[in-house]
Amino acid sequence: MGFGPFRWVCTSQEPDDLAQTDRISCEVIEDLLKTKVPEHVLQQYTDNKKWIEGAAENRLVVGSQARILYSDQEGRIALALAFNDAVRNGRVS
Repeated sequence: MGFGPFRWVCTSQEPDDLAQTDRISCEVIEDLLKTKVPEHVLQQYTDNKKWIEGAAENRLVVGSQARILYSDQEGRIALALAFNDAVRNGRVS
């Protein structure tokens, strides 16, 4: 599968929740970079991590507390599972 958009919105509208999802997405990307990323998509994952790390500093929120990045199927699944776990465990409201 190719790369496509993965969006998330923090319906709490809390900037802290968005910051937490930024941290979670960086953790997921770091884990994928260590184990599963094929050479032909390595740069995309590296760019995604850099983009997310700078998103808050660059004030990339207009309106909703939301983010978007482009990922392959494996990355989108890993991010979704990590976000679901974060909500279930109270890391994100």
